[in-house]
Parts: sequence; structure tokens; C-alpha cells
Amino acid sequence: MYLAPANLHRFDPKRWTYADLVIEIVSPNDRARDHVEKRAEYAQAGVPEYWIIDPGQQLIYILSLDVAASGGAYVERRVQPLLSTVHSVTFPNMEIDFAAMVAEASALPDVK
Repeated sequence: MYLAPANLHRFDPKRWTYADLVIEIVSPNDRARDHVEKRAEYAQAGVPEYWIIDPGQQLIYILSLDVAASGGAYVERRVQPLLSTVHSVTFPNMEIDFAAMVAEASALPDVK
């Protein structure tokens, strides 16, 4: 979860009640949870941007909230390969290089 500096007044140290961007990794055991249930929950909470990382499909879904839609709903802005650099729709200067992140993680020694 990411909270923009302009929204720090919304921060609750006891629990997250708001975020400007949420990134979820799809569980292979419950794909509908992230693609359907959490999508609806975050839209209802007014989270402006939601990324769904789906390792099974090797894709990242970049969604942004359409507040004009009835009750607010996410619009799919882009679908990118998992190992790519993703740029935020809401925060133009924010990018995450997932290919570099996976490469760095793969280079770490196994912890047993």
C-alpha cells in the first residue's frame, strides 16, 4: 500500500483505512479474491489505483478508479508482462521495475 504525502492526514497507525495505491499478488488458491472481491472492496473504499500482480498469468493489471461509474468502479488502464517496468496512472513519477526486483531477489542466497 502507498499513501501519498498529501494524504498523510488520513494515516491511522492502528490500521489502514485509506491508500492511494494498493498492489496485490494473486494467490493461486483463491484467484477471485484479488480479481473480484478485493477489487470491489478497494473501489468502495475509494482507493484511486489498484495493481493486480498475477504470477500464474505472468501479468500485471493496472486499474484506476472511475468515480463517475455507479458507486465507483475500476477501469483497466493497462495489462503488462510481469517482468516489466510499471508506471502509475495516478502518480506519473512513480515506477516500479519488476524485472530488476525479481533479478535481485533471485540473486539472494536461499534461506532455509
